[in-house]
Amino acid sequence: MKVSVRRISEQLREIHETRLHANLDCRDTNQQRLIRFVCTSAATLIAVTLVGVALIVLQVVARIGEHRGFICDIAVDPETDQVVTIDLFSHVCVWDSSAVTLIRSGDAHGFSPNCVHALPNGGGLLLGGIDATSGGADAGLAWFDVAAETDGLSRRWTERFGRNAAIRKIAATPDGQLIALGTVEYGPRTCRVILYDVAEQTVVREIQPAAGMAVTALEFSPSAKRLAYATGDIGNLSAPGLLVIESLDSPGDRRSLSTPRAAVTSVQFKHDETELLTADDAGYVSTFDTATASELRFWDVDSHSVEQIALVGSERYLLVAGTKSQSLKSAARPASISDFSSRGMIQIWHLKTNELLDEKILPHGVLAGIAVIDDGQRVAAVSYLDRYIMIFDFSNVILPSTSR
Repeated sequence: MKVSVRRISEQLREIHETRLHANLDCRDTNQQRLIRFVCTSAATLIAVTLVGVALIVLQVVARIGEHRGFICDIAVDPETDQVVTIDLFSHVCVWDSSAVTLIRSGDAHGFSPNCVHALPNGGGLLLGGIDATSGGADAGLAWFDVAAETDGLSRRWTERFGRNAAIRKIAATPDGQLIALGTVEYGPRTCRVILYDVAEQTVVREIQPAAGMAVTALEFSPSAKRLAYATGDIGNLSAPGLLVIESLDSPGDRRSLSTPRAAVTSVQFKHDETELLTADDAGYVSTFDTATASELRFWDVDSHSVEQIALVGSERYLLVAGTKSQSLKSAARPASISDFSSRGMIQIWHLKTNELLDEKILPHGVLAGIAVIDDGQRVAAVSYLDRYIMIFDFSNVILPSTSR
């Protein structure tokens, strides 16, 4: 039976969120208890005993000593190329992506983040997760100012979206005015997609997906006229989920289908919006027609699972980030995930020919997330448990448009 390392991180995150919803103090002391709890389970031993399968020379690699807990997401400011990392225990760091040096950091006191998004034009940081400042555990969105003249982070406002819930995904329109939030609800075990106006700090619309326990992927189209989202069971991402392409100009105009192989973990529109690319937990990348939601093609990227995809190099290349296993594609599946080693991996594919141009294996742990810099010339990556930040240089692969 295939067991995804991504599922381990989701289970760890769900344990953490469950404790928050039980009004427990899940800070530094409880982090140690959480790790001991995880290590008692044979099914999750791999999360703390990872063995590398290959080493690739990186541009920069540094241990993130500033983070006290598991890193859960990474983002990049498109104007400054500064990289932002967050951990489950409320610490936020802003880094210089050239030298991987810390610029500023701070704590989101009372807020446990799952995801982060850097708004354009110096608009600050949006953190999605759980807000416990009101005494409960609410799905929360927090806006932080990262002005250059300050040394730390300043939280300006927090918005709450209901008890017994958490925000798992954030997506924004290109101008950053409208954002979409994907939730998991811990009462009825359902999920919502919330459209939110940042400037007005108001909910524009709520979408209740037909199925799914959590939003697993979320993305606006370049024109902001469409929204793609996927839902699934965060405890069993290998099971099929739901994929939806929704028109924002015409509410109710949507195309949806049950995913053919596993839950979709990442979505990306092409610039002309005729096609939607998806990645799933089974290690496949697919292309869908946005008008009909029909699958046009798919291919196996030879990974245990795929967590993120991104179109780079003027859409001539596809960046694929996921998990690589030594036991992958073998005839005999291991009895438990502690029987094989896993590493995060980043691939570059030529989109027209489906040719794998480059693959780099993380020397430190499994991926918590990636952030694209300079249209794919560089890629920042962070590992989940052992807290490393890495900058991959793909400039020899992602060539200028006049070169290929």
